[in-house]
Amino acid sequence: MRYGFYFDADQCIGCKTCVMACKDIKNLPSGVSYRRVYNIVSGTWQEDACGTPVAAGVYSYSVSIACNHCKEPVCVAACPQKAIQKEADGIVWIDSEKCVGCRLCAGKCPHGAIQFNRKAGVSEKCDLCRELVKRRKEPACVTACPMRCLKLVDLDTFPVPEEHRTITYPVGSVTQPSTLLHLNRRTDPEQEKGEASVSNMPEEL
Repeated sequence: MRYGFYFDADQCIGCKTCVMACKDIKNLPSGVSYRRVYNIVSGTWQEDACGTPVAAGVYSYSVSIACNHCKEPVCVAACPQKAIQKEADGIVWIDSEKCVGCRLCAGKCPHGAIQFNRKAGVSEKCDLCRELVKRRKEPACVTACPMRCLKLVDLDTFPVPEEHRTITYPVGSVTQPSTLLHLNRRTDPEQEKGEASVSNMPEEL
């Protein structure tokens, strides 16, 4: 068994309920969010013959991302205190009792998943609500999603739907992330040819 997230960007409405559910169950302070929702925008506006702006392929969609619980997590090797552990079921978590707040793990993580809790003085991240999962319950973010577009799956047995539109996210990462992203129907499977951008303000992330 290898736990991971499956996210359907075609169903997400960007409500950020998953973010708030995570902050609530983990009692996170302002400025610390284990899960983030990115608003992706692309396209341009062009003027018609009358000079009126007309949308030319303009669209937007949302992507909800947390720690990817990578198959080859570089954060584990980076921690000098051995505070970050990877369990047999794929869950990667930080033991706050061992963490000294050196932030070497955050510097190594290529996905920006690790946050620093200034109040507690330790590094933190999504632990896939491991205490809930061990009781055969779902993570808070999954339970809270009103559109049911975020799921906890066993990557060893999960039947990937429409494989040509479902990718491992982030694409091409050497850490082998345990996150499957079903692309929004408006996107180009070839990563939108680099034309899309994130529209969130920094404080919204």
